[in-house]
Amino acid sequence: MKTGRSAAAAVGGIVALLMAVSPPAIAAQSGADDEAAPTSERIIRTVFPLTTSARLNTALEAISVAGVKVDGLRFENDQVVGELFLNNGKSPADFLKNFEATYGTEPQIVSAFIDEWREADAAEAARLVAGRAITISAPPFIAPPVSEEAAAQPPIGLDVWLA
Repeated sequence: MKTGRSAAAAVGGIVALLMAVSPPAIAAQSGADDEAAPTSERIIRTVFPLTTSARLNTALEAISVAGVKVDGLRFENDQVVGELFLNNGKSPADFLKNFEATYGTEPQIVSAFIDEWREADAAEAARLVAGRAITISAPPFIAPPVSEEAAAQPPIGLDVWLA
């Protein structure tokens, strides 16, 4: 029983030691947060939501009509979520062909975005900047589900995540 008491005393001593050391460390950290955050060059993303989900070609047409030059598109199917970067050297037609071959369905486009490098503090960089909505005149597009075989395969060469 003496072993149990000494173990309890040792644990109690460690807890007391942690409590004695922790408050100054926490105070020092909170003081650092009160200072102005330094700015540095960061990526700021401006998101342009579509008024409804759309097929890839419909979204590209609406973006062109809106006169917005975007860096990419976000798609959110039930089982596959990701982004298509328009400046990566692959055409949207090639992306669509690979997506359909891989998943047996089309991407359901929900927004467009612009990624911009600029001076910003960490709080601003963490926010998504809201752009104006892009009007889709077609009915909402709901993509057919991903095939069971495709859902079981890891994504290859596409910027996607399986939900």
